Amino acid sequence: MRPRKDLRIVLCCLLLVVLSGCELWPQSTVTSEPQSTTVPDVQLSAPPEVLCRDATQLRLQPVVSEGMLDAPFQWELRAAGADPVLASGEWSSRQRELVIPFPVGQLLAPGEYALSVVWEEEVVAGHEFTILAQGPELTAATLALTPVGPETTNLELPPRIFYLRYEYEFACRGAPFWVTVNYGDELVCSRNIPLPEEHGQGVVACYRQTGAFFEAGEYQATLTLLGGEERTLTFRVGQKPVEMEPVVYHPVCEPATISMGLTPTGEPYRPLERFEWYAQSIYLSAQCRDLPPELGWAARWYRDGEEFRVYEGRRQGAAEGFIWDSITGVERTPFLLPGYYTATLSIADTVPLTVAFRLIPYVPAEE
Repeated sequence: MRPRKDLRIVLCCLLLVVLSGCELWPQSTVTSEPQSTTVPDVQLSAPPEVLCRDATQLRLQPVVSEGMLDAPFQWELRAAGADPVLASGEWSSRQRELVIPFPVGQLLAPGEYALSVVWEEEVVAGHEFTILAQGPELTAATLALTPVGPETTNLELPPRIFYLRYEYEFACRGAPFWVTVNYGDELVCSRNIPLPEEHGQGVVACYRQTGAFFEAGEYQATLTLLGGEERTLTFRVGQKPVEMEPVVYHPVCEPATISMGLTPTGEPYRPLERFEWYAQSIYLSAQCRDLPPELGWAARWYRDGEEFRVYEGRRQGAAEGFIWDSITGVERTPFLLPGYYTATLSIADTVPLTVAFRLIPYVPAEE
């Protein structure tokens, strides 16, 4: 009977221990050590060291260590060696690209700048870059018949297509580059090309949409960089007309002659100073040389001091020959009137040629 009694006593004690919160066995004390913090590893993949003068932002592609993809970061932009922050912002490592807009989207002054990437007040990445003071520049612009052929200044045979080659530097990547070609007031082709690099070279094809040949004449190509210079190429399609130097003529004439007629070659026939009363026609002529292909001349006739005939003509022909004019009677009075006559021949810019003659009156015979 005694063992049962002892068992009851033990069970009662255990029950009292549980109800009273007494410790049956002493508990061991565990001391927790502080957990170590892992700083993210941030690498900037091929960051640009130089930016063009007209850049308004910096674009980077950070690579963050595994396990830190959700880590928040801050970035700060300063002038190199200076403490004031020019611009700042937040960036998540889940964003593939880190875009640093410059203050208020404006241009930074040329110089050195520093970018810091911060995680929990600790700089985990940095990059220094330079803003150029030199603006974009076209260093070459040439004309060619093929993309890689020799350059030329004119296109002697009218083509369907020609090429404009160019070289540039100090440009912003992606900046627009304009090319226009004009034929007089007509725009024959136009191109707008984003530049792939800060410096390089390229070629532009110019052709009509209809595939037609370019007309002969003068053309002007204009190549323009955004924020930079403009270059103009003037060239000709087709052979240039031969420019003949103007020929200067200096007409020289012999003294004027009064005659009864002219030979088939224009020479005076029977030159006289006095004519009989029955004369029905009288000729005024002068032999000249070094005459232009076309010139104007004028003849004036006077009888007893009064002008009675003016004739203005134009001569076309050889550089040497005769210029002449005449007076004749009319149907009712076929004979010229008697009197003292004067005739003047004016040829181009020469001194007028004047000659005098007399036409004697009719005197009836005495019976």
